[in-house]
Amino acid sequence: MRSYRTLAQVFERSETETEFGGRTVDWTPLGELWIALSSPHRRGDGTGDLRPVMTEIRLAQSRSDARVQAGQRVDCLGVEWWLVHVDQDQPKMGHMTLTLTREV
Repeated sequence: MRSYRTLAQVFERSETETEFGGRTVDWTPLGELWIALSSPHRRGDGTGDLRPVMTEIRLAQSRSDARVQAGQRVDCLGVEWWLVHVDQDQPKMGHMTLTLTREV
């Protein structure tokens, strides 16, 4: 992958209870990361007569940041991605590889 040229914003999920006992979900900014993005690849999942759901997957590399965890949202290049996996110390110590997905 190339050098870290893309600025990405990381958001953390926060839930609060409403006055009526329900729950509301908000996304709180956690910080920014400079990342290097791989080329996207797509896959479709579907069975029977159902239309397949197309998922786009990208890998991103960055310097390690202990705040970054699976389940967070990452916004980069004007697109919202779900952070599904963080591989710390990969490809080398002090760096991490993120697996990002989104439905298209």
